[in-house]
Amino acid sequence: MKTQSQKVVSFPTTKVRALVRGLCPRCRSGKIFGGFIDMNQTCPSCGLLFEREPGYFCGSLLLSHLAGMPLMVLLVGVAMLYFGPDTSLVVSTLTAIVAFAALSPILCRYGRILWIHLDQGLDPARRPPRTVRRVRTSAVDTTERAAV
Repeated sequence: MKTQSQKVVSFPTTKVRALVRGLCPRCRSGKIFGGFIDMNQTCPSCGLLFEREPGYFCGSLLLSHLAGMPLMVLLVGVAMLYFGPDTSLVVSTLTAIVAFAALSPILCRYGRILWIHLDQGLDPARRPPRTVRRVRTSAVDTTERAAV
């Protein structure tokens, strides 16, 4: 139970923590994915557009592939150790393929998250500029600031 003298300490979200948790690279508070597979089009907190253009996530496929190949080798090695030395390589490889198929959605998800973070680090999207809009009320001109 907390007393009034105890304060809740909240640490700022670092880039690595935002990457692991799947948070927006700009504000580090909005989630990139709304569900396990469903990806948000924009950040719920700051409005950052995640998919900048069609075909944007082709680079994430490369990152998923680069992470997946060492994982596959590791899974084959673990399967060979689990089944013993007298089991054929085919059985170990097929077992590793089944395990890899179960892990591939996670690889795809983190490939996209990593791609968004890399892209924002190299070429950050700018916040939309604030525009000035003139509103005419009766005979007096007033200027209103509005984010568009």
